[in-house]
Amino acid sequence: MDTVRRVSQILKSHPTLEGAGVHLKRAFGFQQMPRLDPFLLLDDFHSDKPEEYLPGFPWHPHRGIETITYVLQGQVAHGDSLGNQGVITAGDVQWMTVGSGIIHQEMPRGRADGLLWGFQLWANLPARHKMMKPRYRGITDEQIPTIRLENGVVIRLICGTLEGVHGPVQDIVIDPEYLDVSLPAGVTFTHHVQAGYTVFAYVIEHRMFSFISMNWKGEPLINYETVVNMISTTTTRSGLKIKAQLDKNKYETGINPFSATQHIDFFPHCPGKECSAELWAAFRPFFHHEPELESRLECPFGKSRPFTNDLIKLFSVLDPLHI
Repeated sequence: MDTVRRVSQILKSHPTLEGAGVHLKRAFGFQQMPRLDPFLLLDDFHSDKPEEYLPGFPWHPHRGIETITYVLQGQVAHGDSLGNQGVITAGDVQWMTVGSGIIHQEMPRGRADGLLWGFQLWANLPARHKMMKPRYRGITDEQIPTIRLENGVVIRLICGTLEGVHGPVQDIVIDPEYLDVSLPAGVTFTHHVQAGYTVFAYVIEHRMFSFISMNWKGEPLINYETVVNMISTTTTRSGLKIKAQLDKNKYETGINPFSATQHIDFFPHCPGKECSAELWAAFRPFFHHEPELESRLECPFGKSRPFTNDLIKLFSVLDPLHI
């Protein structure tokens, strides 16, 4: 008999500035990493004010992780040191297995009315795979299958298998599932996962830009000032149950749980004394102006600003022998 996991923790997102000045909400970050292992971070960038997102995320490195960007509204231009360039638009997904290192930039643009909305999730790579060959995957809206259940639940399957359907993102070493689930008001959706996997659900309500869900005691959670994030994590049982308890007169569009699952047996993101060396190794080609690398650092929305002196000072502290 299947058992349903209880919601072990509910987190509230916090306003954060990232990149060159992008306003976003951080659902969880490195403070929650041990409990959410191997998930490292989930950011929700959502604004209809261009000045809050146009500064973008100029050239920066990643190493040893997966970064997954999902755009709901607007578009994000991407360019990287592998030579990949393109624009991900509404419904598209960008999945980067960073491995031994990628330098890239992401420059967002809103719709005609200024609205931009998307998510970026980071997941750790196992220690034995941290130096694997980097890989970039761009998945268009049309490539993501939609599954419609009899009770009205609609699921966009980005990664994983459900109802005999396979998501377009496959062959990922961390064995993830990534589902975008829309529920009508009052409907229950149960998703089965393997025992020992970490599970979380990020819940959004489109029109109000606020979340309503039920905690494990059955008490309603309502917040109109910012989002309420329902995060479910456990390693002992299988199954995830999300129930939409909504006033149909007030929230006739229902809610949209944003969920994923992941195995939990991984090492820290940037371990101990190795952190400085890993960061410097990722930044070194840019600082040394390697021609082959710089010839690829283009982006459809134009080049971004150069690194600032503050950033160079930061790396001087991290690794003074190299700068």
